[in-house]
Amino acid sequence: NWLKLIEEFSPDVIATTVLEDSYQYCDRLLGLAKSKSNVFTVAGGSMPTIVPQVIIENPNIDFVVEGEAEVAFVELLKSLENKSSLKTVPNLWHKEKGKVVKNPLVKYLNMDEIPDQRLEFWDDKHFQKPYEGKLYTTGFFETSRGCMHKCHYCINRAFQIFQADAGLVRRNKSVNRIIEEIGKAHKERYFGLIQFTDDNFLARQPRELDEFFERWKKEINIPYWMNTCIETVNDNNLPKLKESGCVGIGIGMETGSDWVRQHLLLKGKMSNKFYMEKFGLMVKYGIRSTSNSMIGIPGE
Repeated sequence: NWLKLIEEFSPDVIATTVLEDSYQYCDRLLGLAKSKSNVFTVAGGSMPTIVPQVIIENPNIDFVVEGEAEVAFVELLKSLENKSSLKTVPNLWHKEKGKVVKNPLVKYLNMDEIPDQRLEFWDDKHFQKPYEGKLYTTGFFETSRGCMHKCHYCINRAFQIFQADAGLVRRNKSVNRIIEEIGKAHKERYFGLIQFTDDNFLARQPRELDEFFERWKKEINIPYWMNTCIETVNDNNLPKLKESGCVGIGIGMETGSDWVRQHLLLKGKMSNKFYMEKFGLMVKYGIRSTSNSMIGIPGE
């Protein structure tokens, strides 16, 4: 079916996001495409961002985009279409005469300038997600990118180190932009649940959060789930979260061992006792909580 689709559509470019556990699968698909056509292939996402020097050596991959690609991918397509030099395409790894070339990084975008998601490509079934035993038409949106913490295991730490030239990785959308974007999409999709994909949803000024809680309840009024860091939940914002429609909070506890968390993961000085106190607060205010944990950490 894959080869038939390529033959029928005859793409000029095939681009894919690559996670580490999908790398072999992507490699096979791109290799099959290369065996039947002269298509250009592009890899981006978390794994190519962390080890672009490894991914660019794959013969089935022509280009690697490191980091955020909203600017880079558009510029790459323009260069390929015009058959112009690739030297001005930011964030790009490519080969010239067998030699790997790395282009400079572009500055991180202002979050309010990032275009709206285009949802018309997706079949309706992709929006159907289960939550608490019920299927919801679910929208996935970001209100921020990045995190300011320096947890040793997290991709945000890699952004801070390897992409320092791009600027501060932690950025927020304005509340006005959040309400505008989701309100517009809701009119077309009629969401029953929103899941925010932020790494640290509550990491913004209290006055901004208060504006969000008030406007969300008044203008959007859809139940929502989010992920945040444990130290950001408290007796002040939890009742406001509940009132505004928050139905679930995901927390990265990562391990049940204080020693592993503090000495291997370098996740601050937060203890199991501290986590349990915060999870207790979520129970107090009637918000479902999820603890995300890793198993088999080296040295555990």
